[in-house]
Amino acid sequence: MSKTDAMISTRKQASALALDRVHQELRRCHDNGEVISMAELARRARVSRTSIYRNPAMVSAIEQGAGAVTADLAQRAERDGRTTATSLRADLINAKATIRRQGDQVAALERALSQAMGRELLDQLPKLERVALESHDERLHELDDAMLALADTRASLREREEELDAARLLNRELTLQVNRALRI
Repeated sequence: MSKTDAMISTRKQASALALDRVHQELRRCHDNGEVISMAELARRARVSRTSIYRNPAMVSAIEQGAGAVTADLAQRAERDGRTTATSLRADLINAKATIRRQGDQVAALERALSQAMGRELLDQLPKLERVALESHDERLHELDDAMLALADTRASLREREEELDAARLLNRELTLQVNRALRI
């Protein structure tokens, strides 16, 4: 046997041992009901992640093992009465349908309420018109009073502006006189 053949044989034996360790770890995970990642499996089986991903036999064994663990967990959960992903999906669909039905009911109730309020408002319309006319007249009087007050305020403002303009003119003239006196 040549050195090359011996190396190949040794490498095949190492691969077979690694595959055995992966299978043992998968069985242990299955028995314990664990679902673990590829990286965790590689760490526990003492193999590199690269060797797992490069070996199609290991990858298929892992996928089969993970599928078996997942199926076994679902069966155990159903037997034990625990929640499964399928039952959660069914609950979600039922909850969405309930929400949709309740939304439709709320919309129907809103329509009925708005119609009832509209009828009640129509029944009270003659009373409301009288109240509206009275409040309208009051509001007109208030606005007339406000317009008179505004006109008085504007007149007062014009007077103040005229006084201010006169004071500015006087200030300007006095400033010019003081500046001329200082130059002399």
